[in-house]
Amino acid sequence: MKKELEENPIILPENPYWQVFKRFGRDELIALVVNTLGTITMVFILNSIDVTNAMRILILAITGPIVEKVGFFPGHFWEAWKDFNSLKSTKRHKFRFYLKRAVKNGSVSLLEDILIHDPLYIGFMALSLNYLSGTPEWLLAVSSFVIAVLIVTFLEVTYFELRYLWFKFKKIKKGFSVETFYESRFLIDKSMNLNDILKQCGEQFNLSKFYTITYYDTYYLTNLPTFSGRVPVLRLRSRDLIDKKNKTINTAQIVYTRANEFKKDICQHRYFITKKEKIYYQFNNIISTISDIKEDNIRNYLIKCMDKGKESFTISFKRKLARHTEGIFISIDESKDFKDHHVVELKTYKNKRLLKESMRYVMTNFPVVQTTHNKFKMFKK
Repeated sequence: MKKELEENPIILPENPYWQVFKRFGRDELIALVVNTLGTITMVFILNSIDVTNAMRILILAITGPIVEKVGFFPGHFWEAWKDFNSLKSTKRHKFRFYLKRAVKNGSVSLLEDILIHDPLYIGFMALSLNYLSGTPEWLLAVSSFVIAVLIVTFLEVTYFELRYLWFKFKKIKKGFSVETFYESRFLIDKSMNLNDILKQCGEQFNLSKFYTITYYDTYYLTNLPTFSGRVPVLRLRSRDLIDKKNKTINTAQIVYTRANEFKKDICQHRYFITKKEKIYYQFNNIISTISDIKEDNIRNYLIKCMDKGKESFTISFKRKLARHTEGIFISIDESKDFKDHHVVELKTYKNKRLLKESMRYVMTNFPVVQTTHNKFKMFKK
């Protein structure tokens, strides 16, 4: 097992609302501190020079909103420095790569502050001072500040959810199809008998259909965006149905996954599932590389999705699959590319309750390690 899988088999994305609230709230607080310090400094400067009272009021009114804008970047610069130093010199980019990312992320907070937070804060303060005149001003200021941050958080997450829907809609217009299901994944030692595992699970969950399929996957590093914790993978997949001679299915797939945990209850196990959305295009001819794709619009689009200058890699594995027509799928993947373990996957389109029951059964009866890593992580050298 890879060291990364052994030490961190479970990796979950942060809740998107909490992630935005932490980032934007932190940036706003730093900006607030800069605002205060800048205003205090300007008071000392104005006290040492001769200005009219009207000019003094104007200067103090605009000093805070102007100087606070630099406060949206220190947090991101600190993150860039930590990211740079956390990686070995052979695996990290030059520092300017992380610096550019920090400036980009800080600029998002700055733009949200100018366009949304400031107008909301001013509006809430004006209404509060007018209708809640007996309330201390500092309490109104803090309340208006936090409420405005919460609204920005909600709007940003909503924006990315709408972008993801639009992203899928555009792919469907290009001719892609979308398949959505829920999945859990386990690693099991290669010493275990795969047929016995499938037979035992099949009897437990009334799985009546059994298949053997050989997969050939070519993965490409991609520049596709993430959406609220959804992580993209770009691959070409060829499937040979061994039980059906000459039946081969070739597809190009953009796969978005987001791991989550079932609601915790009193149990000896924890249950981590991944929502997977496959955006795929099926071909009638054999496809070995993206360059082999005959459809110009599909080929050109997928080339744009590739991370330039990055090599692809191919893996092959044999899958033993048992399924119930309306319930769950249980599959076990074996590959020489994965030296120590087989990969056990449980899947369902809708029945998450049954998926949880099958996860409990597998974890109770077999020596497995639960993981949220995808095959891209597992097999990549």
